[in-house]
Amino acid sequence: MLRRLSIRSKLLAILLLGGIACTAATGLVADRSGSQSLGASIFGQLTTLRESKKSEVERYFAELERQFVVLSRAPATIDAMVAFTSGYKTLQGEHEPPPELLSFYEKDYLPKIESLVEGELSAASYMPTDPLALRLQTDYIARNSFPVDEKQKLLSAGTGTSYDIAHERYHPFLTRAAEASNLSDIMLVDAQTGTVVYTIYKGIDFGSNVVDGPLAQSGIGRAFASALRDGTSDGSVVLEDFRAYPPSLLAPAAFIAVPIIRDGQTLGILIAEVSKDDLDAVMTSNGRWADVGLGKTGEAFLVGPDHRMRSGSRFQRETPDSYFAALSRVGISDADIERIRRFNSAVLNQPDNSRAAEEALRGQSGTDILQDYRGVDVLASWAPIDVLGTRWAILAKRMSRRRSRLSASSGGAWSRSRRPPPPSSPLSHFLRQVHSPGQSVKCWPESIDSPPVTRRHEFPSTAATNSANSVARSIPWPTRLPHAATRSPRRPASMKRSCATSFPKSSPSGSKWARNRWPRSSRTSRSR
Repeated sequence: MLRRLSIRSKLLAILLLGGIACTAATGLVADRSGSQSLGASIFGQLTTLRESKKSEVERYFAELERQFVVLSRAPATIDAMVAFTSGYKTLQGEHEPPPELLSFYEKDYLPKIESLVEGELSAASYMPTDPLALRLQTDYIARNSFPVDEKQKLLSAGTGTSYDIAHERYHPFLTRAAEASNLSDIMLVDAQTGTVVYTIYKGIDFGSNVVDGPLAQSGIGRAFASALRDGTSDGSVVLEDFRAYPPSLLAPAAFIAVPIIRDGQTLGILIAEVSKDDLDAVMTSNGRWADVGLGKTGEAFLVGPDHRMRSGSRFQRETPDSYFAALSRVGISDADIERIRRFNSAVLNQPDNSRAAEEALRGQSGTDILQDYRGVDVLASWAPIDVLGTRWAILAKRMSRRRSRLSASSGGAWSRSRRPPPPSSPLSHFLRQVHSPGQSVKCWPESIDSPPVTRRHEFPSTAATNSANSVARSIPWPTRLPHAATRSPRRPASMKRSCATSFPKSSPSGSKWARNRWPRSSRTSRSR
């Protein structure tokens, strides 16, 4: 086939191929360099945001620790611990649960956790057995006229006991302290017996024993044991990570605890429930993700040692339908999805088994393109974070429309994901355009008396042929052809000058139509 081409056609083909090759090489280098620069920029932004959020969380717990230590050493707190402990011991206990208390458990508490607990529920499983604790819960919960979620508004039970006098005196002080520090609850636990002698919000933990009672393995029971074991020497604060807490209807709860010490003697343990809303507000920027540089698809969150989230999910709040559909696709259990719906929070309910979380919990930092908890490819930056002796993972991530191009151009430096197939070669695409059956090569015929013009071969304008067209436009074609008598008799008479023609679909490949060769006399005359 090459023998049938004229020297002019061969030169044109060489120039076209050279132009295409140069353009393709330049585009490839520019695309690779731009993709790498874009990826480095996004990862740098995510890492900066990750470190900023990490500093905010550390400052939050550092301030919380400072305030809690000050509260534990306040004279009013020490006096309250002594007054509640002594007042509790002077109570006249209830040997049998009063009907009002049984009614509270059976009507106001058990029905709310029935769907979250397997097996048969009974009031005896959650009710304290100590007669003094039954008396406390009867006076301040069952006979409390305020609604279930407002029991803390009761100042005095009106019993006239020493405990009731202490409650009327110190309850306002401890309530204001909790509000000032944004704590969900404050509890005082007797160091000798492990009895919860006071709480602000009167739940079923009020009067319970955290050493050998139903709450021994709960968050408050573990916080008490840790503070009694590790905090009595220097009065340091301990953090008990999030767990489902039965008195809060199995909602996630984390606790901080510190000993209350006077004259070297540990009187009790001051325990507070950490507000998960405050921690969530730090990680979600109060719902203003776009304002901190996360765009429409980015988020930052915490993951605990159990590979479950410790802060909320952006997608659960903004696009819940697609969020839950994604969780179902990646195999999240129906029980976890139901808990997220019930508590309207991903905290402790949303698992994250990504490589980023795994490496961060092992103490490693990094960036990469990987799949998140929804099964979506994201650009992620991760690192460990240690707060009050507890290690979490902190992750910042966002989706990118160019993530597949970044993955392909990074050479595996950023991603181990599968690379997309290489794009079609511009040259092969160009040749397919030219040699496809019935494809026309356009040229405008003119009369032999028309003024001289620059003739052009042009192919259909596509991304693959723009370079070829630009080269072709720069080549001047002859302004006048030899005399008409020397032309091929098969050439249409209407086309007095022609530099190309169309290939009819029915024309055989070996015909003179397909060859489109210049007359020998014209080539000879030009070569001379």
